[in-house]
Amino acid sequence: MRHLRHDSYAALAAAVVADPGALGILSATALGATQPISLRDNCGFVSAPRVDAMKTDDYPLTAPLFLYLPSRRLPSLAGDFLAWLRGPEAQLVVRRAGFVDQGAVPVPLNT
Repeated sequence: MRHLRHDSYAALAAAVVADPGALGILSATALGATQPISLRDNCGFVSAPRVDAMKTDDYPLTAPLFLYLPSRRLPSLAGDFLAWLRGPEAQLVVRRAGFVDQGAVPVPLNT
């Protein structure tokens, strides 16, 4: 097994397309000609890479990004930015960038 880094999502997607056994982690908007992987467990339950499954941690092939806040006082610019990140406007930016945001979504019972 090899681990390679690529300079862009386009280069990563092209490498995954060129190698049938390759896996890559991309944002949802950068899939290109690649296909997301659905997973099946021993009981036959299928977990598809849908936004609701990623938000509920039902889809395990994700690479979450965490932002930890220091316990010390920050400059006001940094504090304002971190406060903005927790708001709905920032979640919209995250979503538009092709990532899974932290906003709540309704999950139907029949999924």
